[in-house]
Amino acid sequence: MGYLKKTHCSVLEQNTIGYLNEWLQANELSIDSEIHTVGVLPGWRCNGNSNIENVEADVHFVVTSKRLLYNLVQQAQVGFGQFLSIDATYSLLDVGYPVQKLGTVDAAHKYYDAGICVARHENEPSFALSMDVVKAALFSFFQFKMQPQCSVPDKAKAIYNALKTIFPPAPDDSYPGVSIAICYFHNKQAIETNKAKFTSAERRQLFEKDVEKLHSITSTLVFENATALFEKKWSRKEKIATTCYINEWGHTMFHAGATPVGAPVANCATESSNQATKEYVTNHERLAMGNFLGLLIPELQFKSKEADKVPLSTVVRNNRQRWGFAQLWVKDVKKFTSAANKVFHVPSSSFLEQNKTPSLQQLRDGI
Repeated sequence: MGYLKKTHCSVLEQNTIGYLNEWLQANELSIDSEIHTVGVLPGWRCNGNSNIENVEADVHFVVTSKRLLYNLVQQAQVGFGQFLSIDATYSLLDVGYPVQKLGTVDAAHKYYDAGICVARHENEPSFALSMDVVKAALFSFFQFKMQPQCSVPDKAKAIYNALKTIFPPAPDDSYPGVSIAICYFHNKQAIETNKAKFTSAERRQLFEKDVEKLHSITSTLVFENATALFEKKWSRKEKIATTCYINEWGHTMFHAGATPVGAPVANCATESSNQATKEYVTNHERLAMGNFLGLLIPELQFKSKEADKVPLSTVVRNNRQRWGFAQLWVKDVKKFTSAANKVFHVPSSSFLEQNKTPSLQQLRDGI
């Protein structure tokens, strides 16, 4: 994040629909716009009476630069394919508008902004319009066809449905449609949040272990069958906690096979970027529309210029075999106790460098 002096300079004379409409018209990006100029993408909306807080106001626009948008073009070279990240937060504007962050991650899972959307509502049509506007701008500015292979949002159904609407399978089967894995971090966090629903801490820990096993499955068919067995097993042992979990997560794809190897399984990078925006742009304040835009624009200009200096990492340092070795190390190999009750630790680096998976006995003999 770039440093910003927290002077709340508004880009709007007044925070009304009329003044916002004038600003949007004056700052719409085009093919001729300079690469680092921050403005709004074509396809914005700003209608309604003068009251910008009115629930019936029709406000929706994406703020970005052509260089930030180009992050999505560059990311397409990453081994796991095009990846679209999208999330929303209510903590930035004082009028109750959600702010959507659209971006992507590179092979090292570092987050890159593609655009910031300000919208009156947080619903499926709003998310769908954000994606459609970005998709159209990419083709207009760079002749780039946006067809994300995967996305990992939180469990918001509105985002899930919008992704499926804007990126469906191609009629000629040239594009299978976007694959969506629901954020594994939010899944695990939900178990911790609802820990009071378990009869004991030990039961909850065993429940979490089984969820981890579900997550490690690489086949969607196996995952679906395993989830059914998981529900049957835990409904007998922890009915209240299991019912709560299944209602929230039972029909979501959060297993390893839901995304290509090397792609993220959680949207933590996007969440971290949200937090950084609150800390460095708004200073954890809820700002008026004009003040928020006045601080956001120089921040996006800074990011736009920085994007030329730091290239995206495109080489995935992972493969299915290596990932399997890592899982084995975490679950079984990282340490063991000898007959003399001495604990030995096996470095992950030495284990993963093996050409084949050594047995536990081979490791013991080697040590």
